[in-house]
Amino acid sequence: MKNKPIEKNNELQQQLIKFASHYPNTAKLRRFIKFNKENPEYQLMTDQIPKSFNKQIRLPNLKIKGSVGKGQWALVPWLAFFDTRISDTATKGFDIVFLFSTKFDYLFLSFNQGWTFYKDYYGTKKGKKKISQVSAYLREKLNSIPKKTEERIDLQSLNNLPKGYELGNIAAFKYDLHHLPNDATILNNIDQLYDCLNELRAKFPNCNFEQIINIGLNASVDVKKKTSPKASKKAVLDFLKQNIDHMLLEEESKPHHTPTIEKTSYVQQQDTPYTPNYLEQEMEKSELGLFGEKLVLKFEKDKVCEKDKTKIEHTSIIHGDGLGYDIKSLDQEGHPLFIEVKTTLGDKNRPFHLSLNEYQFAKTHPQNYLIYRVFKKSNHMNQFGFFKLTTLELLNHCQLSPENFLVTVN
Repeated sequence: MKNKPIEKNNELQQQLIKFASHYPNTAKLRRFIKFNKENPEYQLMTDQIPKSFNKQIRLPNLKIKGSVGKGQWALVPWLAFFDTRISDTATKGFDIVFLFSTKFDYLFLSFNQGWTFYKDYYGTKKGKKKISQVSAYLREKLNSIPKKTEERIDLQSLNNLPKGYELGNIAAFKYDLHHLPNDATILNNIDQLYDCLNELRAKFPNCNFEQIINIGLNASVDVKKKTSPKASKKAVLDFLKQNIDHMLLEEESKPHHTPTIEKTSYVQQQDTPYTPNYLEQEMEKSELGLFGEKLVLKFEKDKVCEKDKTKIEHTSIIHGDGLGYDIKSLDQEGHPLFIEVKTTLGDKNRPFHLSLNEYQFAKTHPQNYLIYRVFKKSNHMNQFGFFKLTTLELLNHCQLSPENFLVTVN
């Protein structure tokens, strides 16, 4: 961005000082001075100061907003800079924000997070822990954080809202309001923190705020803990079910080698004995399978317009899992599309099971049948990928390995 002051009178500095010196910064003053939109301090923060910054900052997708509270004077008034590709609200997302300490001794320019989301989603106590985890994760993850910034800020209040702002701080410049730097320094500091926002977008492409915080929260989760398979897999499944709304599903390319499909069939026994992992099979067929179906169902609904969302159905839940497919969706022309979902916690190269019924349905619906092969992308439990297999690819480019027998006693 590299902003340069176009005026030499330090207009930004003077406006911030003027606001701080006249704002009702005590409970007594807040009771005495009526809150209304005609108040000079209201006008200064919500209109005049944002306009002054807009004159000096040249950025696409920029939104500047100031706030002194809603209906009553805020303990911590703020002025935020949003990249609308990431967020356009202070309640949810990432932004660059000026935060005034409650005693108006200090002003912090902070790379921060939307505390309200954490509070509403997790509750105040748990939300404070979660937002702190994400702040710590991003401080470690982002290389563009300036060296001379504060990891912790003190807004001089025990109130939950200022505390949330403090814990959401990733990096901040601290200014003494009695010795506020000039416009050039302020704009340069905004530049530096905007570099952090740009790096955030680059490191997490196509991720929304909720997906990014889940990556941060799960970064320290060791999914390879040396516990019993039953205990560790149960914990993973519980986590997946509880956080399905925050999972990221992205389409990827198919494996370079021929996928292996273990098909239930009536064929001769193989020479090499094979001992199935029955625990893993049952998990994949039930809870893990249902989790993958819900991911794909959401993915499909997100692709269509609002009026068509009701046409996409979770068939295996509504009609049972004996039809040969899990989800009835729509193709690009609006025609029915039958999707069978196969989910594992392994990577994309791992074989998966296909029943005889599913195999026969695929053969009889070659034009509108797809297998969505869903798999875990990395050690971060909220990142899943998938690739698609058509009936033609299933029949001609996949290795089908018979695994089970149907036994009838004569």
